[in-house]
Amino acid sequence: MPVGTVVYRGGAMLTELIESGQRAVVASGGAGGFGNFHFKSSVRQTPRVAELGEKGEKFVAQLELKMVADVGLVGFPNAGKSTFLSVVSNARPEIANYAFTTLRPNLGVADIDGESILIADIPGLIEGASQGKGLGDDFLRHVERTSVILHMIDSMSSDVADDYQKIRRELAAYSADLAAKPEVIALTKIDTIDDEIVAMQIDELRKVSDSPIYAISSSAHRGTKELLRKLVAVVNDEKARLAEQAKVADDNDTGRPIIKLSQEQVDNTWWVSKNDDGSYLVTGAKIERFARRTDFANEFGVNRLRDILGKLGVTSELTKQGATGESIIEIAGHRFTLVEQWDD
Repeated sequence: MPVGTVVYRGGAMLTELIESGQRAVVASGGAGGFGNFHFKSSVRQTPRVAELGEKGEKFVAQLELKMVADVGLVGFPNAGKSTFLSVVSNARPEIANYAFTTLRPNLGVADIDGESILIADIPGLIEGASQGKGLGDDFLRHVERTSVILHMIDSMSSDVADDYQKIRRELAAYSADLAAKPEVIALTKIDTIDDEIVAMQIDELRKVSDSPIYAISSSAHRGTKELLRKLVAVVNDEKARLAEQAKVADDNDTGRPIIKLSQEQVDNTWWVSKNDDGSYLVTGAKIERFARRTDFANEFGVNRLRDILGKLGVTSELTKQGATGESIIEIAGHRFTLVEQWDD
């Protein structure tokens, strides 16, 4: 699976792959049972006992791809995101003068002053994107793992402050963590308006945001290098902050020993309870594993399971709770009598 893949089961995350070469097991195959040769001994030359293989895990999994990038580009459709990415990186996204030109996420590597950052461009957002409107709902997840958000706003907009606040509301509605990420604002397409209007638009943005603002024209290559340098600095600062945060968490670990059962002890534990119909239910990882491997169509296999119950002390507990030889025992969905019954 590609880097950035997240695997869910029933809405709960099982694992995420965030590094190249990373591997994870999300569903385990069933353990194989022993064949009759395993039970051969000096006194049992032709054993008639064999185990069944256990069933493997089976469930519906949901796979979701989240791009792993340093910078995530957000903004309204046709705000200049794809043009910026094509100018500063090796990416070649489709560019046209109409909304929703970008229909899928694009990645590009931008180099500046000997450093590189990975930039993700997602389809333009519209008001209500976090609730499924437009194209952005499917793609906001791609900026969840970014270190920095580059919020791009068209300088020709009649209300840049309102544009900014609408997108910010969508980010917050989608994820509080996403909205809290460090942000840089880029006022785009400044080659199409007078410098006086550019200054006025920047002033309007400063009324609603404390984030650093850069006025750029990607097509004219104005302000792009300065913006990239800022992005590199913010990305490096954020990575350093997260590393320090992780270090502090490690330092705060008291190192107190945690007393707990070993996995073997947990597996060997079993419980006996009584069902409403008078049968006895035996639960526990190890004993249930033996039951799943037992071929209940083979009486020799069932008798072996009865022997295991005796060795583990389960038979003694069943007897204490009132079980007799004819009592029905249930383990892992299988039911059988405590003692083999013979036909008259």
